Amino acid sequence: MAKAAYRTATVPRTPRAAPAAPPTETAAGGAGDEAAAARGVAEMTQEFAELCNRVFAYLADHPDLYQDFDRAGDRLEIRLGSALARAGVPGVVNHIGGMAGLFIGIDRVRKELVLLRHLDAKNICKGLWKAASSYCGDAGSQDDFTVLVTKRDPE
Repeated sequence: MAKAAYRTATVPRTPRAAPAAPPTETAAGGAGDEAAAARGVAEMTQEFAELCNRVFAYLADHPDLYQDFDRAGDRLEIRLGSALARAGVPGVVNHIGGMAGLFIGIDRVRKELVLLRHLDAKNICKGLWKAASSYCGDAGSQDDFTVLVTKRDPE
């Protein structure tokens, strides 16, 4: 099996600098040492580049990693879907790779859509957001809210 080719940036490792002197007062009156801050940013940038190189090398040595995640996601989707069905809970399970989403409350959305069906698509979206916000109450939404509404002309 051919290894995947990854393009990485190689940053030469330099020895860590001695700790900077205590901060000095700047002309603006605040404590700070701009040179020390710049050295710190450069060091973090270098360490991040080295971490990226190690991750890319690992991924190049394990090309089936994402396929493994996807197969695990398939199994998770099936098991969660079966658990919903056994419990009699209406819902939807989907996944992308190893990430799965469980969406319950589909019946509530259907009922709202029936009530809002006479509105245009923009106001249906607003009505769904209002219903979701009302349901969440003071807790607020803990996730994103994405709705696509399409309407067809009656024939």
